[in-house]
Amino acid sequence: MNIEKLAKHLKEFTLDEIEMIVECDCKTEFEHLLNEGKIVFEQGLYKYIEISKEKTFEFYPKPIFRKAPPPP
Repeated sequence: MNIEKLAKHLKEFTLDEIEMIVECDCKTEFEHLLNEGKIVFEQGLYKYIEISKEKTFEFYPKPIFRKAPPPP
């Protein structure tokens, strides 16, 4: 089972709750999420942090095309 999807769905949870649902030892994948900063530990609960990538756009002025001079 994908621990990250489960954590994202639960939002707040304990490690025991995750292991009960998954029915296996998931500490290595859990530590991986902690190291990536996707999960934080606050007040006795783990919390999933929603990481959103900010999209930026740059607008450029429309190029102006000039007619080429006629050939000689």
